Order: sequence, then structure tokens, then C-alpha cells
Amino acid sequence: FIVGLFFSIRYILQLHLGKPVVKTIPDISLDNNLSASSLPNSRMIIKFPVDLGKLLRYLDSKREDSGVDITPTHMTIKAVGMTYNELPKLNGHIVFNNFYKATNRYDSNSNNSNGNVDVSVSIDVLEKYTMLLKVIDVDLKPLEFIATELQSRSKETRSIANKSIEKMNNKNTNLISNLQSFVPVIKSKVHSLLESLGLYYGFAIPTLGIQPFSHGTCMILTSSNRDGNDADIDINIQSNDTSAPIIISIGGISLLTSLDNDRKLNGSPILNYSISIDTRIGSLTECRKFCNKLQLYLNNPNLLDKADRKIALAKEDEKVNVDKKKKK
Repeated sequence: FIVGLFFSIRYILQLHLGKPVVKTIPDISLDNNLSASSLPNSRMIIKFPVDLGKLLRYLDSKREDSGVDITPTHMTIKAVGMTYNELPKLNGHIVFNNFYKATNRYDSNSNNSNGNVDVSVSIDVLEKYTMLLKVIDVDLKPLEFIATELQSRSKETRSIANKSIEKMNNKNTNLISNLQSFVPVIKSKVHSLLESLGLYYGFAIPTLGIQPFSHGTCMILTSSNRDGNDADIDINIQSNDTSAPIIISIGGISLLTSLDNDRKLNGSPILNYSISIDTRIGSLTECRKFCNKLQLYLNNPNLLDKADRKIALAKEDEKVNVDKKKKK
């Protein structure tokens, strides 16, 4: 029975997610004294700095043009979308220790991954709770749209969460109230079970508000500075309790010092990033290439505007081709 159940679940997942991507090769035995084995499943940590001065100057110009309050977090979301767009082989989810490539939600037969980069972003609710909001299609949405959407949804989420927390704290503990709350507790447990089907296995139940892979293909974690002290704190979170293979932690601000031609000491502010990548999604070279691309976009934010224009033109060409096929 157990073996049959295992293969049944595996078959259902294959129908739902497709075939897993094999990123390793069998161990190789060359002779009695020399052999080669695959890299064990693990998380690769890459850290890099971003020129905060250049980033803030770009954001100031975008705020003046759009009137939208755009932050480095919004920039990071957009940069991740464009990085995945250039490296679509890394865009996917970890399910049952296997890597499954994300499919195009608009055309399952298409090899084009545009429009399927989903990112989750952390927001603080009071001081004790952190929640994640999923933003879809971040490679297609303009930076201003991402900022407006996230700000609106963050405000709404905090309002709902604060009311739920207040209701939970004011709950009575007597026997009658506990008996009255017994059925809601069962409903909550069932809902949590169904949520896990969406979170870890990508099943969607729209009527219950359960979305597939609510952590997205990448988690971006940042913490608001409540005490006003931008200390040089390096934040890094590693977790295997998620289907998102990449976790990006935005740390504190530090000063990068250097000597100029006159041997004078200069300092420039930098924003510290720490990237945790599950090695099951690709080779160490591919993972490093992802971080190089991401750092390039963050250090040269004007490249995002050029990439946006390329995608817009590609979408127009795709639309023209579809219209031509319909006319035929």
C-alpha cells in the first residue's frame, strides 16, 4: 500500500509539475585510485555589496518622474525578475528534493518563461510578526507598478493581520468559549493543511484563497530599521522549509573605504546583500552567474529600463504574430 501510494503521489506531481530537472550526473569511477562524485545537495551562500549612492540617485529620479515612493526593496524585486528572465533555467521550485522548472502560466506549451517570475517579499506586522507577500510577473511589471502594488497590499495585509492578532489576544479562556471555538479550530487546521498543498506542491484552490507556491521562486527578506541605527549587520537566512530555491537577504549599510590617486582615504556607502541558493537548481557556475547578473542590475539600475523596453517590444511582436495567425 505504501509503495503504491508513493508512486501515485509521484505520478500526480509529474502530471501537475512536469518532469523534474536532473542537474547531477552519476558518480564516476575512473580507476582504483581516482573517482568523481556529485556535489551533495546544499545551499550556496554568496555575498556582495551594492553601490548605495548610485542606487539612491536612480531612485530619486524615478520618484520625481513617477510620483511613486520607490525603495531599494522594489528595485531588488525588479532586478530579480530581469535576472531570471536572462537565466530562465534557474526559474522553478523545489518539491520532494527535486527541482521543477516553472511553466509559462499563459502558455503551457511555450518555452518562453516571460511572465512567470513570482517573488515573495517580507513585511513586518507590528514588531513580533513577519509575513510574506507574493508578487507575480515581476519581470513584466514596470518598477512603479511593483512599488504601488506592494505598498497597497502591505497596508491591507497589516490592517487585516493586526485585527486578527488583536482578536486572538482578547480571546476568552473559559470552558464555554473554548467549546464554542472548537469548530473554528478544526476549520483552521484543515485550511492550514490545504495551504501547505499550495505552498509546497503548487496546487491552487481559488475559492479558499490558496495560491500555488506562495513563496514564489525567490524570497526577498528585509527588515525595516525601527530604531534608526543603520549598523553594519549582515543578515542571512537559510531555510529548507520552502519551495523557493533562492533566498535574498538585504542587510545593513556600511562604508566602503578606498584610497584615491592622492593617497587620501575616501568612503562610499554600500548596501549588503546575501544570497542563499539551493544547489539543486544548477551548477555552482550557474548560481554564481545569477548573483553576478543581479549585482550588475543593482549597481547599474539604468539597465533595468533598457531591459523593460526590450520586453515591451518582444510582447508587441508576439501580439502581432498572434493576430496574424488568427487572420489566417
